[in-house]
Amino acid sequence: MYAKIENNKIVTLDAADYGGVSGWKEVPANVVGKSLVYDTGTSSVRAMTDAEKTAEFDAVVLSDAWEHLRNQRNIYLRDTDAYMASDRPATTNMPQYRAYLRGLPATYNDTSILSQSPVMDFDAYVASL
Repeated sequence: MYAKIENNKIVTLDAADYGGVSGWKEVPANVVGKSLVYDTGTSSVRAMTDAEKTAEFDAVVLSDAWEHLRNQRNIYLRDTDAYMASDRPATTNMPQYRAYLRGLPATYNDTSILSQSPVMDFDAYVASL
């Protein structure tokens, strides 16, 4: 088994023999089937440590939390755009609500985003005032 390395990351695994081909590293038989990482210190492919697996999982969870927040915000901004585009006048609190939505990402950091409150719809926002 060989691993194609690009920018110090494993991008492809292949059973073909790439011995001596630039950019390919042999994968030791004892780590085949495990989560792998390219170790720049030893220029070899090895199994990920538990700490590396945890860090990778945590990074995905964090990325998903930010994506969820932005998606919810974008949906509500789109809804208010559609409301105002229908020639209906903005309600009294609509400009404030849109400012709340636009400012949401700045109210969180990488720790607090993991326990974020749901993004308020317009009615919940007005009720919270």
